[in-house]
Amino acid sequence: ILLSSSQLIGQCSPDIINAVDGSPFSTGQVPMGVAFNNTGKLLANTNQTDATMSLFSVATDGTLTELTALGSPFTTAASSRGIDFSPNGSFIAVANFAASNVSFFRILAYGTVQILGTTVAGATPQDVAFNRDGTLLAVTNFAADVRIFTVAANGTLTLASTTPLAGAYGADFSPVSNTLVVSNAATGEVTVFAVNTDGTISGTPDVITVGTTPHGVAFNANGSLLAVAKSGSDSITL
Repeated sequence: ILLSSSQLIGQCSPDIINAVDGSPFSTGQVPMGVAFNNTGKLLANTNQTDATMSLFSVATDGTLTELTALGSPFTTAASSRGIDFSPNGSFIAVANFAASNVSFFRILAYGTVQILGTTVAGATPQDVAFNRDGTLLAVTNFAADVRIFTVAANGTLTLASTTPLAGAYGADFSPVSNTLVVSNAATGEVTVFAVNTDGTISGTPDVITVGTTPHGVAFNANGSLLAVAKSGSDSITL
């Protein structure tokens, strides 16, 4: 379901969220991850059962139009889950849980989509996250570890580091630094990594207990807040 947000002028009230006309919009089978690009004019989602990624244009009123003329839906690999746009909107990464790889796409300046292929990412990749300048990509592998890849200008991914972390699930980079936060669904913790510009880990990661079965994690726009969704307790920790 796509929602719109409009600020109440002159009142100290939170944003009002309303369903966009025409919502919900059709996707492939079992949509899992969803992400907007940097301008908010494109939206992509993963379809787990179909092993595809759907790409939509977003109108000013929030209406979605699937970009079938560009080839949407695009083939990914088995059990596509997490998805992220690079901060400049040039690349899309998709975690393919059952295929143990990441699909990578480039959005070209003239509006076409280039399929760059897949990169081996480890056992059961669950989520993907770009850092603030798009030069690094983190991949959480639920069965084993967290892997960080460098991202070349042409979209080539090169493995820079692997850190053991069974149960790794959600991931997000801070918007103001190379701090990476990963939830651990098995232990009820989040792990905080200081990541060097070359993708290696600096020092010993901090581990914070947050509660039962943390999954999704997300920083706010200025990096001052981190939200952790916990399926085991039907709650969110900030």
